[in-house]
Amino acid sequence: AASAFTRGCLCVQVELGPEVVQPTLSTGPAYQFPDAALSFLEGVGGSDRLMFPSDGKTWRTTGPDLFHQHAPDPSDEVLGSGDGNWTYDSNGNWMLATFRIGGVGSEQLVGFTHVENHHWNCSGPYAEWNAAAVVRSSDDGRSWIRDGLAVGDPQPCKPAFGGAGYSSVLRMSESNAESNGGGIAWRGWGGCYGYVSTDETGAAGSWRRYFNGSFSQPGVGGEQSCLPGLGMNIAAPIVHWNSFLARYVMLTSYWGHNQQIWLYTSKDGVGWSLPQLLVNSSTHAEIAYGQVIGPNSSHEAGQDATLVYAASPATVKGAHRDFITRSIHFITSADELEIA
Repeated sequence: AASAFTRGCLCVQVELGPEVVQPTLSTGPAYQFPDAALSFLEGVGGSDRLMFPSDGKTWRTTGPDLFHQHAPDPSDEVLGSGDGNWTYDSNGNWMLATFRIGGVGSEQLVGFTHVENHHWNCSGPYAEWNAAAVVRSSDDGRSWIRDGLAVGDPQPCKPAFGGAGYSSVLRMSESNAESNGGGIAWRGWGGCYGYVSTDETGAAGSWRRYFNGSFSQPGVGGEQSCLPGLGMNIAAPIVHWNSFLARYVMLTSYWGHNQQIWLYTSKDGVGWSLPQLLVNSSTHAEIAYGQVIGPNSSHEAGQDATLVYAASPATVKGAHRDFITRSIHFITSADELEIA
């Protein structure tokens, strides 16, 4: 049965620094900012940082921090479309989140991707069918193998825009252990929907969907309903765990409101607060993919972090979107949220 949920007062205060347009990568994605969440994590041993920018294809870059990434290594994409016209990823893999399995010295990675198929058995107009998948690497992201679908709906015969899948994934850890009920190892979010996996490596086939109060439906082919506090206007939410707030923090755009980024918070990743308008731009025609990134990863941040988002039209020559970064300072503490 659905548990009672009260949407609390949103009392998160933040300070944002000025916009900075980051220079484009010398090679790699056509878009300066990825067409999805930005995957950023510590390298082997923690000495450098890896980034996996994606636009249907995924590249691998390395550098000392978010602002000083080198040209892609290797020079070609490390993950692309599946073979043939009828695979779930025949029109691309977008790397959304990447995690190291087995400790800081391990080269074993698991990645969570948005995938698309634009091919149809019946004739009709152009359309895209979306899903979410799992990929794995044993060489620190230089090459990947496909594990399979995590979330997806049956593709119809006639062309239609649709499907299901996550746009953001987090691994449960000691820092967010309070939200780890029922042995949940991973949480994902896409639109207003929620997904979980109890498998330690987030394997394909292990994911389940939130439906009417519990994660009771299979990830592939199951039913789903919106998480408490979220509505159908949510577009491509990106979530991080904020250790200063002791909360999940979701940034999202709303469909049809292309100059805004909204912020939600949650104690458990299921029930979400009232929204707060974080960015309301008058200088860009469109902003998208708002995300908070910490110094070590795109999965966790503290009181001071970096806000990133895509902005168009681009001002950087050769880019389709500008890569905007801003400092973000969270003022409200976790204790203050508890008594609000």
